[in-house]
Amino acid sequence: MISFFQFEPCEKAIIVGSSRNSLTTINYWKKKDGHAWIMINNAWRIRRLNNDFDRICAHYNYFEKPENADAKEVITNMPMRFGDYRFLDLYTTFKKMYGDKHERGDISIFHACYYTLEIYNPKKIGFIGCDMDYDLYTEDEDDSIYGKSDVTTRHPHGLWNTGDYDKELILEKIKKFENIFSKYGGKCYNLSTADWTLLPFEKINYEDF
Repeated sequence: MISFFQFEPCEKAIIVGSSRNSLTTINYWKKKDGHAWIMINNAWRIRRLNNDFDRICAHYNYFEKPENADAKEVITNMPMRFGDYRFLDLYTTFKKMYGDKHERGDISIFHACYYTLEIYNPKKIGFIGCDMDYDLYTEDEDDSIYGKSDVTTRHPHGLWNTGDYDKELILEKIKKFENIFSKYGGKCYNLSTADWTLLPFEKINYEDF
């Protein structure tokens, strides 16, 4: 694989999302040597006390929100710890290979997938907290570690439809990434301990990853 952003190659990477499953799971994990942990948006808060994650993958406007002011403190002296996925669309060759953000999937999990592929070029990617199990919760229940997700209000013309999210389209984008990753000899794994998950990858325990 030819990467346009040669940074920190590693064998294994774990993408951590903000579903409730991640909060009750990875707090008990001991980070292994040679693993890169990429935290999507607020997921870094789960390991704040451990302070052992490698990247926060988010859009720059994430830091403009008052509720995320403390995130600036985390990366102030560690600029390489933050990854703004917008840079992926600044390179024409990259877009020709994988498509623009809408073709790749314009939601956080896919930004993190391609970001991880480019930054780390791993052989294995594990996913935790990316179950996208919003249907399992009532309107009054929190479906993430930070409260209620806004899947019904954002991306009205994209992967989140008005009032619902398009599972079939999300699965299509997941398979697209999985196929691309497999061409480089990589494999995706689902590390979730949740009973239900949208991710179709092989489920394994963290200890076996």
